[in-house]
Amino acid sequence: GDSLVMFIDGVSEAQDADGNEFGTDRLSDLFKDRGDTGAETMVERVNESVQEWLAGEAAHDDVTFVTVVKKD
Repeated sequence: GDSLVMFIDGVSEAQDADGNEFGTDRLSDLFKDRGDTGAETMVERVNESVQEWLAGEAAHDDVTFVTVVKKD
């Protein structure tokens, strides 16, 4: 059940309308206590959260991430 999430700075530095960054803590919180989550679900969760954070603002940078999940 191990997971690996890799991302570029466009994810953690995505800014809301007030200029606040999404941040690595917020990204990390998306995966706490989630149990057995598939890669597709993880990708959707990150993408939806970042898009909500941007709140209609254009992304300032590329938003790219890769997720790998090892099933036991």
